[in-house]
Amino acid sequence: MRFPWFKKKPVQAEQGQAHAQLAVVHIADVCNLACLFCLERDDRGGAREPPLTEVRETLAGLRDSGASDVVFMGAETFLRKDAVDVIRTARELGFRHIKVATNGTPISRPRYLRELADAGLNAIEISIHGATAEVVDRIAGIPHTFERQARALDELAAIRSIDVTLNTVICRENADSIAEIVAYVRQKLGPDRPIRCKLIFTHLLGCAWQEARDKGPLRYGEVDFTALGDRLEADGEQFFLDNVPLCQLGRHAIRSLKLKAFSANETYFDRAVEANTYRATGYQLSGQVWPRDPCEACTLRPLCQGVEEQYTRLAGRTELRTSNAPAVDVLRDALKLHGRDPKHAEARLEALRREPRPHGVVPPLKPGVVRLTHEGIAEPLELRIEPTQADRPCYKRTPRFDLAYRPWNEGNATADPQVKLALAQVVEVLTRADTTGADINDARAQVAGQTLDGWEGVAG
Repeated sequence: MRFPWFKKKPVQAEQGQAHAQLAVVHIADVCNLACLFCLERDDRGGAREPPLTEVRETLAGLRDSGASDVVFMGAETFLRKDAVDVIRTARELGFRHIKVATNGTPISRPRYLRELADAGLNAIEISIHGATAEVVDRIAGIPHTFERQARALDELAAIRSIDVTLNTVICRENADSIAEIVAYVRQKLGPDRPIRCKLIFTHLLGCAWQEARDKGPLRYGEVDFTALGDRLEADGEQFFLDNVPLCQLGRHAIRSLKLKAFSANETYFDRAVEANTYRATGYQLSGQVWPRDPCEACTLRPLCQGVEEQYTRLAGRTELRTSNAPAVDVLRDALKLHGRDPKHAEARLEALRREPRPHGVVPPLKPGVVRLTHEGIAEPLELRIEPTQADRPCYKRTPRFDLAYRPWNEGNATADPQVKLALAQVVEVLTRADTTGADINDARAQVAGQTLDGWEGVAG
């Protein structure tokens, strides 16, 4: 694959967002582990590692657009033979905070981490998913991973100039030992070393999605988030939880990593594959949903990252709860936790209430589909208009056309009076198109372009 690199046109933050300072840059697509929950392992064939000249151009463009911090992510950056040169280039271009996300095994080599630090590396996000060799090696899929990561932690302990973030994915194999993982890393790095702990509930993507479909997903209820938070708080650890709805976190809701981003309106530059460039982006909410029942009435809905649509498909939504907690108080506490002024809570909450919180994922518009949207109805109405086929089920049939609609994620579409009226009007338009001899594409275009009460249409 060819990496999409930054174009020289400056990148601007989206309207209403704070100016992005962090750049998330992808410069590697190869990894030496085979983690059970890997998001990318299925798509590494024919990877192309961009040369240092392209990396420099990308970084220079991001600096010109206002980025002052950079984190290198994606697969295993330290497998690049020129990783030290990449770090040095970032420092020469003026990036003040230079971080790499790593599984740790490459930096187990003696003195390599010191070389990286001398080049300008001042932060590491190290992924460690177990406190024993049995658990770590099973998750990583590669023998001796625990041993190599232990040596990497020893190297980190000796270089205090590097900020450390612990990245742990909460999965079935380690769900009952998350506090022990944090304690293990703490023991390796020393009692007074600042550690930022990022605890991420498994994202049901890539390998994790296949595993969950075959064996069933890890459920929120299998992790006692309150007890975990109490333990880490008592131990004095700085921790954040990600990919977990606020209703599951209890009094530790202010530890939600997404709430941190929401409260401060944080944005960053990330790779936009479809645009072949880097752009300022928001909160990584693609694929997240806020089901009508129970999220519609939840007071914390504007502050919550929702739930992965994939999770609801496999586990349902019975674990989700409606909260009555005052959202502004939660937001104030979150701002205080992150060292920000709580007086901005009311204004920030009003802005978050205007952000979209869809009940279901709206898939890309496929060819042949007509999508109707109504500002008063959360879910779109998607119509399929095809040439008549006698044995095919459909909603209505004219002599030449079949009309069907995609069922909603929640509820019966035709139970809504406005939807029922819209479908009746669509049938009239389709019948008229049939009688006037319109072909299938013209018929779809007429349905999409017809003025319906409060609806707007677009044809795929």
